[in-house]
Amino acid sequence: MRRPPAVLIAVCWALGNIAPAAGPPPSTPPARPAQPGAESVATAPPTFAFKVEGLDGGSLSNTDFRGKILVVDVWATWCGPCRMVIPHLSKLREKYRARGVEVVGLSVDEPVPDGGGYLQVKSFVAEYAIKYPIGLMNKTVYRELVALMGADPRAGFSIPTTVVMARDGRLLKIYPGYFRGQEREIERVIEQTLGAETPPKPKP
Repeated sequence: MRRPPAVLIAVCWALGNIAPAAGPPPSTPPARPAQPGAESVATAPPTFAFKVEGLDGGSLSNTDFRGKILVVDVWATWCGPCRMVIPHLSKLREKYRARGVEVVGLSVDEPVPDGGGYLQVKSFVAEYAIKYPIGLMNKTVYRELVALMGADPRAGFSIPTTVVMARDGRLLKIYPGYFRGQEREIERVIEQTLGAETPPKPKP
């Protein structure tokens, strides 16, 4: 599967800018921060469908995780805030995996020139001991996410962007950018969703 053009790199750029043609710029501005409660849910479609190439081959799709509460993290190796949120997502997965929660990462990195493939992504995954599935962003999913965010396709969207989906694929929350305490917000959504699934105990 061919990767999309470098417009993907625009996700960390200010509105109105287009990324250069060859990979991340030497000095990439940080992802735009988000604030608690600023999720773009009201205008978003009810689901986030994606099908991408997996980092280790094969394909990765939202339908692979049907029946699970799914947390999708859009990130890049060169994104500073992404390095802050990824360890928290790994801990969330470890804590809730037995209760049917899964995390998936979608990298927007461009391939390394001269046939290097996605070596930088694989190195990052190894460095951060990421055990959840990693996919590689493509143009179709990029457009889907832009629509989901209500963003300008020419400018892209903030990364990291974290999407939380219910077991039936419904969109629960979108967190554009990273803010301090975001991991607690995501865990709160997970707990609320799990709590709603638990039938009340019968009265004695």
